[in-house]
Amino acid sequence: MDMPALLCGVGAFALFGLYDWCTVRRPASAFLRWGFSAGCLLVLLSTLRTALLCLPLRPQSLGWWAAAFVFVFLLAQALFFSLPKGTYSDPAAQRRVWDQKMYALCRHPGLLWFAGLYFCLGGALGPASWGCFLLLCLLNLGYVVLQDLWTFPRTFCDYGEYRRRVPFLLPTPGSLKNCLRQYAGRKEE
Repeated sequence: MDMPALLCGVGAFALFGLYDWCTVRRPASAFLRWGFSAGCLLVLLSTLRTALLCLPLRPQSLGWWAAAFVFVFLLAQALFFSLPKGTYSDPAAQRRVWDQKMYALCRHPGLLWFAGLYFCLGGALGPASWGCFLLLCLLNLGYVVLQDLWTFPRTFCDYGEYRRRVPFLLPTPGSLKNCLRQYAGRKEE
């Protein structure tokens, strides 16, 4: 495993954790303007460094790359396009939870797409990438547990109700049906 790539990954999730701490404890912090973005950049750097160390690309990995791009799309959708404007920049506590479409599927759909992405990248790049990518996925799992138990109950006034209605990580048949119904433009039954 490549130490600089690992350090970038660990640093990224440390920044995400600090971002959450500031969101709850120091809502006026200047860190909120750049902390989440800096963490995303470090995840990207960790991924790129790992990928570059695994070159040359294998021609038989085309299917893995195609699947990885689908997961990149889903991850971007979950983190940036499915949420209301101002989600990451508005430090106001006691906001209401967003429970529409992808967030009706499970409380942390980004983790599903993140893990799928790194599984596919690992398939495309081979065993040399697996250690770093597994660490990133485990760090992300720890981060969403922190969010679910500490950050979100203090940030969203209705998170307890959301927790009762929507599964943590693994979608249920009911949550999948509700999610698909919302994408089709129909109301929840």
